[in-house]
Amino acid sequence: RLTNLTQTEEHFKIIGKLVRHLLAKGLNDENLFSSNVNTNEVQNIKKKLKLDKSTLDLGSLTKSIPVIGEVLLDHLESIPRPLLHFSNYDIFLLTHSMCY
Repeated sequence: RLTNLTQTEEHFKIIGKLVRHLLAKGLNDENLFSSNVNTNEVQNIKKKLKLDKSTLDLGSLTKSIPVIGEVLLDHLESIPRPLLHFSNYDIFLLTHSMCY
């Protein structure tokens, strides 16, 4: 069984793969997060991502950008809480001020 840290790392690997795909293929798609998606496609991609996230080519599984967007939303919602531990909150706030 995976620890919470390992589970979070796995979520971020999957999220990174999905975001990179969306940046490359669907950034200008106006229906990026459309709620009208094929749920079978979403479930199929989620299952395959769990089995082989490193070599999986998302483009070979679907041409539908909203399906990838839906998989991304599902993974973002399933990240264990708290994503940012309270002991790091002050440091997190400082990073915002460093950007400006």
